[in-house]
Parts: sequence; structure tokens; C-alpha cells
Amino acid sequence: MIFITQQDLNTVIYQDILNIISDSNSVDTAELTAIEQAKGYLRNRFDCDLIFDSGSSYNSSGRNPLLVMYICDLMIWHLYAAVAPNKISESRINRRDIAVEWLKDVARGISNPAFPIKQVGSPAEELQNSRFGHTCKNSGY
Repeated sequence: MIFITQQDLNTVIYQDILNIISDSNSVDTAELTAIEQAKGYLRNRFDCDLIFDSGSSYNSSGRNPLLVMYICDLMIWHLYAAVAPNKISESRINRRDIAVEWLKDVARGISNPAFPIKQVGSPAEELQNSRFGHTCKNSGY
């Protein structure tokens, strides 16, 4: 695992249950999927490289505990969905929904965690954030 630790997972799911629904490869895949899902909401406003790099200066003071919990919730939901989609408990679905709602609120600026703000400066980033269009009137040709 690259961002989530085994101790993080142990706070939201019993190890015995985790062993039933996963193996080490599926846990790694679920983590990468959950992180990418979160980045989809966060990358327009925040520096995701700093947020999810455990060796970054931002994370030297500790990872955001709310983000860690929500990434764990998303991971577990992805694990269940892969092996027993019809057996996902209502509480797991609710926790996933709460995580997604929080990410949406962060993306909209309703919730404002102390994440590092994305710095726009490189020409490639400026081009990525640009919108292109045509403003000339149609001349009829």
C-alpha cells in the first residue's frame, strides 16, 4: 500500500473480514482505485501529488485523518464490490456514499480541508485549464 497503512484499515474493518474479501494484490488495486477516485474530485483545486505522497513535506506533519478514513471506506467498498457485490452491507454503502459526498463538497468548495492548493504555473497546466472556443460571427459561408 502506498498511502493507507494496515493500521488505517484495521480502524474501519476487522482483519478477519478483510482476509475473507481480499488478498494483497486486490488490496493494492483497491487502494489505487480509491485514490484515483478521490483525485478525480480533488485535482482541480489541490496538489494531489503532495496530498498522496507520504514522503512529501505536506505529509510530514501527518496525513489528513478524514481523507485517510474516506480512502479506507472507498477501498473496502471496492473490495466488496469485486468479490460479493450482492453482499455489501447497508452500512458499507452508506460509508461509501458519505465519502463521495465529502469529496464532492471539497471539490465544490463547501468543505475546505487543509490541503495544499494547486499551483498553476507551468505552460502545460495553464493550457490544461484553458477553454477554447470561437467567438466570430458566422459569415454565412
